[in-house]
Amino acid sequence: MNEPGLGGSFWPSERQKLLLLSATAGGEAGADAWQRLRPQLDLDRLELGSFAMLPLVHRQLERLGIEDPEMARLGGIRRRTWTLNQLELAAVMPALRSLEEPIVVGGWQFPAHYYGGDFGLRPVEGLEVLVCPGPAASSAVGGLTHVTAPNGRTIAIRERFARDFSVPEREIEPDTIAISLGETEVRALAPTDELLRVCLAGARASEPPNVVWLADALAVLRNPIDWDRLVRHALRLRAMLRLRDTLVYLRRELDASVPDEAIRELEAHPPLRREALAHRKAGRSARVVAPRFLHLTADRSLPAAVVALPTFLRDELGLKRRAQVPLEIVRRVALRMRATRPTVEAR
Repeated sequence: MNEPGLGGSFWPSERQKLLLLSATAGGEAGADAWQRLRPQLDLDRLELGSFAMLPLVHRQLERLGIEDPEMARLGGIRRRTWTLNQLELAAVMPALRSLEEPIVVGGWQFPAHYYGGDFGLRPVEGLEVLVCPGPAASSAVGGLTHVTAPNGRTIAIRERFARDFSVPEREIEPDTIAISLGETEVRALAPTDELLRVCLAGARASEPPNVVWLADALAVLRNPIDWDRLVRHALRLRAMLRLRDTLVYLRRELDASVPDEAIRELEAHPPLRREALAHRKAGRSARVVAPRFLHLTADRSLPAAVVALPTFLRDELGLKRRAQVPLEIVRRVALRMRATRPTVEAR
């Protein structure tokens, strides 16, 4: 959904806003949001990306003492989320323990720490970690690789803080905290850096659509935030536009406590032309290649950017040589066309 004054078509619908407020706002604000939402709420007909909010809604209604015929069903969804998370966590922990000093960024940090250790409040799938680049660092743009653990689980390993924005010369040194996943102590991003990460990862078009990242951001905002550090990191990454839009939305629509000075400081640094174009494209298309290329080459001349394109595509496609790029593109287009071709039934 488009949001007045903000770029992108991915913002929550009016009903999703009420769902978010019902899940996160306290006192009269939360009760009022639920009363406004309830007549138009059908748990069997939610917009894509909304279902993950229901355990948080159940917790909030419990806190507010609201009785509703759907409470039993919402409680069942919360218990099911807890059970599935426990099974998933048991499956990914061996892979997590096999890594050297990983920082958990794929979602487990939210139920484990930012939602008070309640694993029924936020569904998580898979394992995604941030690691410091080593001598054998990946050449892929954004430093994203996938490896298969001995038990068959796939781990997403990031070597850059923010895939859409990070390049080696702009990389930031993350601040971390210790959290507990079951009996294991692991590292997660400290609140300021987590807020930046969740805003940059969430405030863009995605498939399927996702609104739980806004609830995650609100959960992180309940912790002390170093706003100077947040803005400084965003400027280093050249991520001013995305962070500014997110902070404005959180404050304007979800009543988050965001200081004016932080927004003014982000607005005081105008983007380069291709950075602004990348921001618009990322807000309307779930495909990440074009916006990332525009952003990462924004400070180069157009001829220099064109020269860099084959190397960018080589790394993006996970190839060894630039000469392989054309054939790989043709192969992927053919596979996509084959996947979308209507099936003709045999007669």
